[in-house]
Amino acid sequence: MRGRKEDKIMFKTLIIGLWCFFLPCLAMTQETSFPIGEAPDGTVRADLKALDKEIMVGKPFRAQLEVTHPADMVVIFPDTNGGFAPFEMKSKSPKPTRTKGDISVDFVLYDLWSWEVDSLQYLQLPVSYIKGDDTLTLLSNAEELAFISILPEDNDSLAFKRIENIAQVSEPVNLVMWGFSILLLVALLSILLGMLYKPVRKWLRRKKIDREWKRYYGRLQKVPGYLPNQGTFLLELAKVWKAYFDREWKYGLGSLSTKELAKELDEMEQVAMEDRSILFQLNHSADNVTYGGIQLQGSELDGYFTKVGRIMEQEYLRRKTEAEL
Repeated sequence: MRGRKEDKIMFKTLIIGLWCFFLPCLAMTQETSFPIGEAPDGTVRADLKALDKEIMVGKPFRAQLEVTHPADMVVIFPDTNGGFAPFEMKSKSPKPTRTKGDISVDFVLYDLWSWEVDSLQYLQLPVSYIKGDDTLTLLSNAEELAFISILPEDNDSLAFKRIENIAQVSEPVNLVMWGFSILLLVALLSILLGMLYKPVRKWLRRKKIDREWKRYYGRLQKVPGYLPNQGTFLLELAKVWKAYFDREWKYGLGSLSTKELAKELDEMEQVAMEDRSILFQLNHSADNVTYGGIQLQGSELDGYFTKVGRIMEQEYLRRKTEAEL
């Protein structure tokens, strides 16, 4: 008679098989509620990298999917066309698992192709993993791919018409006059650019700051949608402000522990001391909810959301003022 251990192994094997069968349908109907890039508890991370940034119709290109996870966790990579829309998978090449301590890293190289003609196409892959008795889904980051159209070539077999009456040769071009005209035009353009350089530069900086604010403000407005899961709500709220304040990954805020974050906040002099304390408390509360199971009052959650929005807006206004200098 089989023991409980053998029954448990067979049950997990059956779950993995069913999940591989239904993964294409799940990937086609994936919703924005799935975490992107990293699991809410930080144990699993999915990084997607397109090795070719430009694609053509029917020409394969390569993409690498890297998943970091605990060594004892089962991870399921997409392996059918259902998880790659609008792309199709041609082949895949799994790489050996690399394990250091309790952390493992898995790589898979995909050969994909596209039959779409959109000028910009986006690739984002689903990754599933088994945690306890649950099977969870995580989305990788999205990679932007530029589409290159192929122009038709001339056909040398086309008929041609022979012209017998050739016009007389005109007078040669006056190169001196043309050269003088070009120099005069270049001088005028240089003067014009010198006059417009600073105003245009300020305008471009303002536009960039406005675009960034709209993008991150849109992410901020989606955070309440993670409730009633307080841990996910607080972690996502922390991710949004860290991403806005560290757009170029200068400080590495997204990878810091709460203790390390406190030290980094002390050096962010553009943020008021009171606001730095609020951001630190947000991170601390996220740890208490996620790892300690301590639930907060609804008023506290609303307070964090309102305060983070105010701090981000103050940073946005500070950047606009700085762009005018």
